[in-house]
Amino acid sequence: MVQEGIKDSSSKLDIPDFLYHDLFDKSPIPQAVCKMNGTIVELNLAYARLLHQTAESDFNLNLSNFLTDSDWQREQAIWNSLNAQDLFDYRTTYLLPNNQVSKISISAVGLEVTNEKLIFLTVNSSEEQKITSSFSDRSNNSQANNWEFSSLAQESLSTIILCLDVNGQIIYANQAACSRLGYSLAEIYTLSVFDIDATFSPTTQIEIWSQHWQDLKQRQSVVIESRHCTKSGAIFPVEVTANYGEFEQQAYNFVQVKDISDRIENEKILQGQIERELLQTSALNHKNYRLQQEIHERLQIEEQLRQSQKLLQKLNEELEQRVTERTCKLMESQQLLQLVIDTVPQCIFWKDQNFVYAGCNLKFAELVGFECPEAIYGKTDLDLFWSDRNAYSLLRSDHIVMDLDFPELMALEPETLACGREVWLESHKVPLYDLDGNTIGLLGTFQDITKHKQAEESLKKLNLKLQQAITKADAANQAKSDFLANMSHELRTPLNGILGYAQVLLQNSEEQSKEYQIFRTIEQCGSHLLMLINDILDLSKIEAGKMELLCNDFHFANFLHNIGEMCRLSAETKQINFGIDFPKTIPEIVRGDEKRLRQVLINLLGNAIKFTDRGAVSLKITEIATMNPNSEPNLTQVKLRFEVVDTGIGIAEQQLPIIFQAFEQVGERHNQAEGTGLGLAISRQLLGLMNSQLHVSSEVNRGSTFWFDLSLLVISPNNVQSVWETTVRVEPQNTPPSNLAVTMIAPPPEEIEVLHKLAMLGSMKKIRQRAKYLKSLDQKYTLLADKLEQLAQGFQEKAIVNLIEQYLK
Repeated sequence: MVQEGIKDSSSKLDIPDFLYHDLFDKSPIPQAVCKMNGTIVELNLAYARLLHQTAESDFNLNLSNFLTDSDWQREQAIWNSLNAQDLFDYRTTYLLPNNQVSKISISAVGLEVTNEKLIFLTVNSSEEQKITSSFSDRSNNSQANNWEFSSLAQESLSTIILCLDVNGQIIYANQAACSRLGYSLAEIYTLSVFDIDATFSPTTQIEIWSQHWQDLKQRQSVVIESRHCTKSGAIFPVEVTANYGEFEQQAYNFVQVKDISDRIENEKILQGQIERELLQTSALNHKNYRLQQEIHERLQIEEQLRQSQKLLQKLNEELEQRVTERTCKLMESQQLLQLVIDTVPQCIFWKDQNFVYAGCNLKFAELVGFECPEAIYGKTDLDLFWSDRNAYSLLRSDHIVMDLDFPELMALEPETLACGREVWLESHKVPLYDLDGNTIGLLGTFQDITKHKQAEESLKKLNLKLQQAITKADAANQAKSDFLANMSHELRTPLNGILGYAQVLLQNSEEQSKEYQIFRTIEQCGSHLLMLINDILDLSKIEAGKMELLCNDFHFANFLHNIGEMCRLSAETKQINFGIDFPKTIPEIVRGDEKRLRQVLINLLGNAIKFTDRGAVSLKITEIATMNPNSEPNLTQVKLRFEVVDTGIGIAEQQLPIIFQAFEQVGERHNQAEGTGLGLAISRQLLGLMNSQLHVSSEVNRGSTFWFDLSLLVISPNNVQSVWETTVRVEPQNTPPSNLAVTMIAPPPEEIEVLHKLAMLGSMKKIRQRAKYLKSLDQKYTLLADKLEQLAQGFQEKAIVNLIEQYLK
């Protein structure tokens, strides 16, 4: 279909001049074309209003007049770096008349027109108020220039630009739209917004589009997030900016579409990184607290050391200035200096250029086992109690401080003091200068970091214990899975024998006899127990990694018809519509795991029928794509989508994350089906083994949709239309269905309480006796009594509890 005013000429369409002109000139998005020197060649009215100018002044404007010198130099650098078709986003500030300032976010695209480089500018956001659309006339020559520049600018954008009419039909698209969506320009003009936007549902698209159009007309501009679909079926997230516009009394929707796949992927990656970092942070909180204490103490020590060093330098300067005048007081000054450093609580020492100790304070002397600081004079680290390794490490650090003229921080290996206590020490050294700035030695301190090291060792031991605990937990979990797998198998073997004999006894008994009812009860209970054991066995196999797919060739249409027949009786019993639809082009013979696929589909259809009391349940198969697999180059692989749709009770949004968990059942208690709650969990894991994934969307009281995509090898591609019907359909009968929940009359509250206690105790025999008593009490309780007897006969405890709880007050 070709829109009016658009001619199809082979691979390219001739767009009418007014449409390109309107897209550029009448667009509410500010856009302009500039030369490299800043001269504005073309701009639309929105850009003119942004600059507080008129449309007639566009050829007399230069963008540099609206920028500071630094912003203009930066903008020129960006423009010079752009090649043809390149896109660059940046922010800048415009200086407007009347001392107004506007912060702008701009997308710049390089253009090549008649061997001249131009820049196409699009304003993404602005602090200014939204510019209203009003258009002025231009001369014929100016209109021709607008057409040329607008056409080139729109086609050069990497952003998707579309123009839609009130019905959602696409009447214009730029080249970026064709490239991203995978359609040719001729094809895209035959599409509507419903063909490319995956969020529209066939049943609600008209209502949603009408609401969207009214909202757009009222607000003029709308920004939403959506999902678009390419020609190949790939769906990607987008950010859509829709703007309302009118031309010749016709309303249009001008749309800019931005692919946000990378942003969403980055957000997921960032979220994962944040979660991992939070886990690591929680494990290190205690250690960080200890480290903060140590850092605080060390900062105090370093500050004290700096203060002491400043004081020492000040005293030395005073002594040098007064050395000739106050020789007699030299000894007194030296004693004062020694008193000062002895007062400092840290261990302080200093060495000369030969790395020989020239002095220390009392704390350091006591540390190395001397009674007074004078005993350290003339000693080296090799003369002290240090171990050989620590002594050579200290001498090596001395060389580094002296050679590089740079402070040095190091930790020693544990040393045993004279008192017998083992300590960890940390040494901090700095160069020592004379009055002329020459290095004459070094000054250092020792700090006891024993507590810090003990904390580190405790943390290492704690981490080791934690790793051992995790290993034991993994082993216990594996043992549990092996136990379940083995026990389920051992239970199922004798149960098959019980079922076999029960079926033989049923065949040899009269249907109305008491023995037949007993054997029927044994067969029903055994079948129910076998179903539960099979579910547990399947889950155990998957958890233990022992589940394997067994692929075989099977007739696909026959397979679907068999599933339909298996679900037909349940649908007829509940008087609901049921159907299976598949395309006429599906292959005749395919290769896959028929058993597991049947298990998944019956599980999903069974759940849909259970939770649907009125309306319909349907299975729809659609063909998505065909390809040649690498493993079987001579065969074709078809990708099919299976959708199970119902109009049942639906699932609340907050409950969707847990429905696939094992042993979980959601919803009101009286709506929960009997079983283990393993069906969806097993189905999801089976599809995972088949390289597929189960999805769900649901709305309370509106129904649910479960779907998955599955690839199957095509063995025989013959068309099945001539042999099989492509639908399996069950229609409700004309007779109104019986509704026991409506016609049942409840007995008095005291009788309901007695029945509830018996149901909670699981006494099926007493429930049957109580049901007979209700019949004798009053004939109006017959329907409820018969239902209770039927459920008790089949030992359906949960169904009995749900039925009785409907009448509890």
